[in-house]
Amino acid sequence: MTDQQVLEIIEKISFLIEETGRLQDNPRRSRAANDRGRELGHILAVEFGRRHGWKLSDGTFTISALKNRKVHSSCRKYNPEEYFPHSYTDHGFFYRWPDRRAAAVCGHLYPPIPEDIQNWAAQNGLKVSFPTDYQSWYYPGWARLVVIERVTP
Repeated sequence: MTDQQVLEIIEKISFLIEETGRLQDNPRRSRAANDRGRELGHILAVEFGRRHGWKLSDGTFTISALKNRKVHSSCRKYNPEEYFPHSYTDHGFFYRWPDRRAAAVCGHLYPPIPEDIQNWAAQNGLKVSFPTDYQSWYYPGWARLVVIERVTP
């Protein structure tokens, strides 16, 4: 997929978000516009992963799985500190390497971006980036795409 095709899909998603709002009095059409926007967002999520050598995951993984490049965490008991804070991974998309090991988590954050996100990542052996070459497919023009990855040794 070319950068131009990505931008065209982003424009379609933006239109569909506006359309969903305009169609509030017609729930069936509003839902159809919303569903189409999510389908297009999924296409862009897959493309984002492809560009990084990742595959979009059907499931989630823990902080330690990402930090240690594992398929899953070795925790046997529920530990809330093992899960990504919602404020850093709102509308999260989880990515894996082709060997199924955890690769990254992408969130779509609304302003203001939490000031402590970089510190939180560093404390967990992770790094945060805000891509400038690819925008949020969840809510273009409003949400900011954030990528959380492990720090490579």
